[in-house]
Amino acid sequence: IKITAPVILIVLLLHYYTKINQIVLFWIAFIFTRPFGATFGDFLTKPIAKGGLDLGRLSSSLVSIFILALLIYISNKNYKTSQIKMKKIIKFLVLFLLALNAISCNKGAGKGGNATLKGQVYAYNYSKSFVLSDSGYLGAQKVYIIYGDGSGVSDNTETDNNGQFMFPYLRKGKYQVYVFSKKLNNASLDSTVIQLCEIKTKNEIKQLPLVIVNTIK
Repeated sequence: IKITAPVILIVLLLHYYTKINQIVLFWIAFIFTRPFGATFGDFLTKPIAKGGLDLGRLSSSLVSIFILALLIYISNKNYKTSQIKMKKIIKFLVLFLLALNAISCNKGAGKGGNATLKGQVYAYNYSKSFVLSDSGYLGAQKVYIIYGDGSGVSDNTETDNNGQFMFPYLRKGKYQVYVFSKKLNNASLDSTVIQLCEIKTKNEIKQLPLVIVNTIK
């Protein structure tokens, strides 16, 4: 949206305020209309945590129908309106696209930013009889993250050989990072070790407290 919408807007302005060949402008608009439609539809339906408006299929369809009806109305009135009225319509479209861009920029927690969450997992390793055998940083451990106030897993990664993990390219917002740990009173059950955190600046590199888990070997 941040690329295709401004391009279409520029083509519209060039159409009314310059003498550039109309066929050239038509093909430029035609090329950018399809990706704009796809990204715009995706923007309307994606969850807020992933940068969308989470309108659902029905609401997003109604929004699309309204925009389509507005464009048809403008097209039909094009031959009957004066240049002054057409300029007012163009100003309205400019304000609409600016508002749309502002909404798209005001995204919550999720991917699409420049911030990073980093952490490290340390494990106490127990035998099957629940006797501590050793401990150390845990490699190849799955680490999960939830964006915002969501309830489902948004993404996951694995720790390296030093137990370190990282979630890059995040936006400002609240996050839940968690790993599974074995229960010492029942090796068949897992408990959840959760780290709650918030990224407050767009380029922040946030180091989480050490995550401590139990394993049964």
